[in-house]
Amino acid sequence: MFTHVNKPTSKHLNTIVIPELRQKPINKMINTKNTLKILTAIFAVVFLATVFVSAQTLISVSPTTLDLNKEKNDSSFTITAVEDSNIAVTDTKLSEADDDGNTISISHSSIPSSLLKDDQSTIDVSSTFDLGLLLGTYNMFVELTATDPLDSSISEKETVNVAFTSSFCDAGAVGELKIKDVDVQNQGEGKDDEWNLLDEITIEVEVENDGDEDIDDVIVELGFFDSSGENFVGDLEFDNDDEEEFDLGNIDEDDKETIEFKFKVPADFDDGNYKLAVKAYSEDVGEDVECADESSDLSDDIFDRIDVERENDEGKFIAFDDVRVRPEDLTCGEEVTIELDVVNIGDEDQEQIRVNLEISELDIRLSQEIRKDVDQGDDETLSFIFMIPNNAADKAYTAELSAEYDYKRGSYRESSDEETSFLVRVVGCSPVDQPSGNVPGTSGRAAAITASLDSDAKAGEELTIRSTITNLKAERTSFVVSVAGYESWASLESISERIVTLNSGESRDVTITLNVDPDSEGQETLSLEARAGDEVETRAVAVNLEGSSSAGFDLGGNSLIWIIGAINVILIILIIIVAISLSRR
Repeated sequence: MFTHVNKPTSKHLNTIVIPELRQKPINKMINTKNTLKILTAIFAVVFLATVFVSAQTLISVSPTTLDLNKEKNDSSFTITAVEDSNIAVTDTKLSEADDDGNTISISHSSIPSSLLKDDQSTIDVSSTFDLGLLLGTYNMFVELTATDPLDSSISEKETVNVAFTSSFCDAGAVGELKIKDVDVQNQGEGKDDEWNLLDEITIEVEVENDGDEDIDDVIVELGFFDSSGENFVGDLEFDNDDEEEFDLGNIDEDDKETIEFKFKVPADFDDGNYKLAVKAYSEDVGEDVECADESSDLSDDIFDRIDVERENDEGKFIAFDDVRVRPEDLTCGEEVTIELDVVNIGDEDQEQIRVNLEISELDIRLSQEIRKDVDQGDDETLSFIFMIPNNAADKAYTAELSAEYDYKRGSYRESSDEETSFLVRVVGCSPVDQPSGNVPGTSGRAAAITASLDSDAKAGEELTIRSTITNLKAERTSFVVSVAGYESWASLESISERIVTLNSGESRDVTITLNVDPDSEGQETLSLEARAGDEVETRAVAVNLEGSSSAGFDLGGNSLIWIIGAINVILIILIIIVAISLSRR
């Protein structure tokens, strides 16, 4: 109810009176706010109490991470009861498999269902794994839940993580060595990660010492594992002496070293999927102290996936390997032997193979047949023997090899898509399109030959002769050096340089090694020859050989005379001694 009051004044004032009836809603609002505050406070207390209860520590676990590998395949962790606790395993991951289906599994000893306050229990963890387990890290775990025996709403979870590393390093990567770069290059027909049989592979590895101290006796080693985990790196054909291992020596602090492996994939290597791995370790302190096997250049950090494939192109089933030309430098009218390995790199066995050799510029065309089974990965050795024509020029000639195969009912149904080419070098023949002439004062001679002994001349031992060849012609000329006339008393071991190419007036030493027959003695002769085309220069050499049973004296063919002379000398000395003795009496 509102009351309007008028007072006699010069100004009219309006006053509003708020009756009691209007105050009640405001009081209700004030009471509502207080109620919300009280409820909020109660909720907060309850929430904090709940958090406090749920965060209560019942057990502790140490360690919470276990690192295992193929060398260290077991470990343990310890559970300590902070309060009386019931314990249960509530979740696990106890095994893992690689991409090829190989597995790693862990197991643990019995976990107690309860522990009293301050009690401890040690849990043993062990691992079992397939030998072919791929290189990599496999993660597993065991989850434990502890509850208060008097209040099941009070609980706590602890997780033990188990990391199993299948590593090329025996004890996993450890220390300051780092593999900074791995560069795989296929020099053959295949790709860097797809190798064909007979492909030549180079692998460059850069190793860094990331520490502040020198690391001694660093070894870099390759591994090549099949799907069963067996290492086949020893079956690759390495060029370097140490094969799959390379001794880097010492690496200074914060320094790098680079090495290169070279090898060929052999023809009988099994095709399939492989893992290429590399590690660097210190032989001085041990692999368990200093070893690295990871690199971002590898497809899976610690290995590269490599596929080795047999040839499935029918036109490439037969390959030629290790072609050997003897002698290496050829000359006109000389017999040549070309030896080679014929390899079946295809995915089919062969009943019979014909191999063709052609040097078209020399009009040489030869064929040979392998009349026996040549199965996948097998190889057979063939030899072609022929003469270099007398009219050949000094140059490198292209020789080509090809094959015919898939032999059925008297005929070959397949042949090589492409020829395999190599060079044969012919020198020392008649000069072609070159000016001729001689150095003044040489009487038209092509070369001068001198000779001297570089060893003792004894029966049954090596005899070494050093010969100097001098080019007396006006132009650069190649000379073929040979030895003759020794066959009755020695055999030829080697000539250091059969063909020497000299500028006008230039000289070069050539070493000839002979094996002297055990029964040879006295004076023997041989002839040194230097031939340039149709021009031949010779030098006769006489050698006095000491017999194998002699005491070092060469009596030649007058042994009896020498013996009589020696006796006479002795008698004269005795007579003089007797005469002196008599004169002193």
